[in-house]
Amino acid sequence: EMIDSTENGLKNPKLAGIFNFAHAETIIPLVSFLEIGTSNVSSNKPEEILKNWNASEVSPMGANIQWLIYSNGQDMLVKMLQNEKEVSFPIKTSTYPYYKWEEIKLYYQTKVEKIGFSKDSNLEKNIEILKTRF
Repeated sequence: EMIDSTENGLKNPKLAGIFNFAHAETIIPLVSFLEIGTSNVSSNKPEEILKNWNASEVSPMGANIQWLIYSNGQDMLVKMLQNEKEVSFPIKTSTYPYYKWEEIKLYYQTKVEKIGFSKDSNLEKNIEILKTRF
């Protein structure tokens, strides 16, 4: 959805923004999937979990993830904010905090395809895919 809605937004010059609203239960796995900070680091030691994963920081009341789109005249650039703070995408860039949209799109499309999701899948189908793979 984030890839498709961003792509559609880039094609519509009159569009000022795309807004989706969710609860913490949705933001938390999304932060991990987007690989923001150390949110996708796992540990078998419970005493180390807070070092990489602090729910009150990941998803406090009013949590949000924003993709802000800019143009440098050649490329569409994206800056990501988590709870109003700049955060990195899990790809290299020489223009931090800005990343080329095409590179972001390719990275996450590849990740989604590796999991086995498709644009035609729904939540129930995705849950079944996750059950069999993880």
